[in-house]
Order: sequence, then C-alpha cells, then structure tokens
Amino acid sequence: MDLFSDPTFFYFTIEVYGVDEESGILRGAYGVEIDTDKDGRGDYLVWAFFPNIKRWSILRVLALEDKNDDVGGPSPMNSDAPWDKGDGYETRLFLGGKFGEDQDAAWVRVSPKDSTLIQIAIKRELIGSPDSFLWSAWADNGLKAPGIMDYNDVIQQVEAGSPISTDENYPVELVRSVDNTCRKAYNFTADASIPGMCISVEAREEEPSAGRQPDYPTHGDEIHIIPNDK
Repeated sequence: MDLFSDPTFFYFTIEVYGVDEESGILRGAYGVEIDTDKDGRGDYLVWAFFPNIKRWSILRVLALEDKNDDVGGPSPMNSDAPWDKGDGYETRLFLGGKFGEDQDAAWVRVSPKDSTLIQIAIKRELIGSPDSFLWSAWADNGLKAPGIMDYNDVIQQVEAGSPISTDENYPVELVRSVDNTCRKAYNFTADASIPGMCISVEAREEEPSAGRQPDYPTHGDEIHIIPNDK
C-alpha cells in the first residue's frame, strides 16, 4: 500500500496478488477505508467496482460516509456479533457519473505499468480535508455490503467460516473472497493504542513512495474533467 498527496488529491495505491485466472481481469470491489478522527472506526469508505481501465475513470467509484459513528460497533476492531443496531456506511457522497455535487471527487485506474496495482484518487474535500488520518485497503468479491460494516460485528464465526482446515467452522463461508489490511498512519506518529493500526518495530510517519506516484487523473470514461484545474 502506498499513499501520495498533492494540494487537491490523495492518491492511494493498492497492490493485489493477481487478477482473476479465468478472465484475466480484476473482479470485485477494491478501495480504502479512512479513519479521520483516529478512534479505530472508519469514517469514510471509497470503493471502485471491477476496476479494469488503465486510464483515470470516475465510473463505478462509490464514496460513503458513516455520519452516525456506528461502524465498528460497541468495540471497534473486536467482534460484537450478533449486533444489529448499526447501519454501517449509511451516507452516500459520490457515485461516479450519477451522484454527488462534485463530479470528479473520486477516480480509479489500474496502473498502466502493472495490472496488480489499483490506484484511487480522492479529493481532499470529499473526506473533510484532513491533515492526518489512518487508512486501510479493502478487496471484496464477496458480500460487498458497506451497510453492515464492520462485518465481524454482524456475522458470527459459525456463519463466517474459517480458512483453517482443522477449525470446526472450516471452510470460509460468508466472508470468502474478502480481505482488508491493518491501518497505516498518514502525516502523524500513531499511538499503538488506536484499534486497528499497523504495528511495527519503530512507529514512524507515513512516507509515500515517490516511485509509485500516479499521474494526475485527466480522462474519465465518459466525463473528461481535469481535477487539478479546479
């Protein structure tokens, strides 16, 4: 996972293991979850569905917000299942080409140099222009249900299944084809007490890799807007 920023956009790069073996393309939803108040609960979720275009596009990009702060349930990052009091990411902010005040608020492309790199550009204003935050990556070709996040607060172990062959809940059931990462810190030194953060031997600020800095998004599939001219 890499992150680069400029005065207008945050650029996230997600590296996946590979494309679908049969079709040769990426299937499912890929995106980033952002925790702007650093409490272990996601505040924004930006997903791109079936991203297979190597030029910047706004189509099939969805941005959601959790305004009532219930993502994560009573205890963020711990399972509260079966919990049915939340509504996950309930507020739609953007759906490429169809919904949102800013028609170029979020973009996606597959890297022209590497088909396993998914690049997502998010306007700072879409997520409240934060100076610092925590972020994680998602790959979901299963449930694709932001309205019940976090999944582990709603789905019990017996329903979720297990990838461990000796486990009584084997195999994986409802959460198959779903993966996410721990959260990395952007522009601050994270406290190890924040639920869900990545822990390393030496905590340090996120330093985006210059080697994967994306080009500016300039060409969508149907809407052609130059974000950095706004």
